[in-house]
Amino acid sequence: MKAHWTRRAGLAAVTILAAAGVVWLAARGGAGRPPEAAGARSAPALPSWADGRNPRAREGGAAAGAGDSRVYHAPVPETAAHGTIEDGGAIAGEFARALLPVVAKQNAVRAAVAEARAGTLHPVDLEARLREIARGDPLAGTAILEELIAERSPEIALKLAQTLGELLDDQGLRRATVDALAAAPPEAREVGLLALLGRGEPEAAALAARSFLNDPPGARATAAFLLNQTPAARAGEPPPRLLNRREIFAHEIATEGYKSATAPPYYRA
Repeated sequence: MKAHWTRRAGLAAVTILAAAGVVWLAARGGAGRPPEAAGARSAPALPSWADGRNPRAREGGAAAGAGDSRVYHAPVPETAAHGTIEDGGAIAGEFARALLPVVAKQNAVRAAVAEARAGTLHPVDLEARLREIARGDPLAGTAILEELIAERSPEIALKLAQTLGELLDDQGLRRATVDALAAAPPEAREVGLLALLGRGEPEAAALAARSFLNDPPGARATAAFLLNQTPAARAGEPPPRLLNRREIFAHEIATEGYKSATAPPYYRA
């Protein structure tokens, strides 16, 4: 176990140093030119999710959702937008310092999940630990999402889903969660969909509707429960806008024909 986390730490260090090197080279390329001439712009203060295409994601069959995937970009220090060779080292150091808290949180999430899988941390205590690590920070949610997609123990996956769900007011993380669950095998959606419980955004409802139409019974049952718990369904209102005709059909069948749908046996509010 010690060797495992040593390797993890080494990889994190390599990642940070590599990123710092890229920033230094970018600064060197801009040397000798004023920011305006180099076309420099201030870097955003918040993280962003860049659009990309995930060839594995498709509608129907094992993948029940969208083909979009999102790639997380770590926050870039503002001074990295422009610089000279002389201040390249300072920029690299600032970039590394900005990354370290993110890496630390993500490693803490993975360590807690590893303890739960080894049986040394009870799932209830895992949930408390994850909340303490995240503290409402969506950047910690990327590691929770990664572990949720890979987890097959219902008890552990439920705690991951519930903790992740508390962070999904962040639009970028929510869209990344929908995309990851859509591209994952049905076994991941059987519990993972519960991260979207109670959400009424069209992309969340659409994913649940497609899972209800296409997935095996386990994930289908969770999708029906999810659709019955959307704000629209609870208020007796029509399905969310922006769904296609098949998704609306699934939403109506689930909410009308499965009004008595109960939570999965491992679910605890």
